[in-house]
Amino acid sequence: MYNSQLFVACCSLLLGYETVLIAGAETNFASLALIFFATLFIYNTSRLTIAIHPDEKKNLTGLTVLGRKQHLSLAAFSLFASFIFLTQLDVPQLLIFSLTAFFSIAYMMPFKIRNKRIPGLRNNLIFKNILLSIIWSLATCLLPLSDASGQIFSEPMIWMLVRRFLFIYALTTIFDLKDLEADKKEGIRTIARIAGITGTRIISLLALCLFVILIFMDPNFTIYAYKTALLTSAFITALIIVKAQPKENRSIFVFVVDGAMAIQALLVIGFHFA
Repeated sequence: MYNSQLFVACCSLLLGYETVLIAGAETNFASLALIFFATLFIYNTSRLTIAIHPDEKKNLTGLTVLGRKQHLSLAAFSLFASFIFLTQLDVPQLLIFSLTAFFSIAYMMPFKIRNKRIPGLRNNLIFKNILLSIIWSLATCLLPLSDASGQIFSEPMIWMLVRRFLFIYALTTIFDLKDLEADKKEGIRTIARIAGITGTRIISLLALCLFVILIFMDPNFTIYAYKTALLTSAFITALIIVKAQPKENRSIFVFVVDGAMAIQALLVIGFHFA
């Protein structure tokens, strides 16, 4: 699973670079590196449990980090690397990073107090996939461009944010199929459990259809090479959604579904340099 976390971090970096190309902005290597290491930190930290042991008599609070050493090592290394690149960003970038970091922690919530896990927002059926899609959209759209004057809240950026949100939402929804059986045993409510396999596919495909519609509707999106790349990625993603099976090998499922992000970015990069 360590390879899958590195793969997801690479996908986030590629999506960030895709944003830079479509926006026609200068490449900010510090922000792209930050996206990579911050994603690596979050996905490894989600595998850990931080137990807080308050001792009211001694007025002390103890901390215990539970989890595999590999996850802890990667989390520590990526956190250190993130701080290095944070020092190279400007104030808007720092604000955007702080916002995404806060919601990422609130989403996964690795903390346990008095042996009781604090429920994170990922346990909420309604907000789980929406919040995750918002986090990915902000991190991979706003962060790479936040130092570009006038681009953050411009009309083209709003169109890009909504497109990215819908694309990621389609993937996060179908991703619920991966843990369908485990969620049933643990009593965790997800879209896949409520809507079923077919219903989950339909929801993902509807989000993807809206993504395609926005590609045609965006009056600022005039470079046909990029349009072709995004439409091709939507077609490939639709095939992935239709073929996704809950009993599929976990590692294969992760690489195939998350790989849709890398495919889209690589198509944009390929058409850009063609």
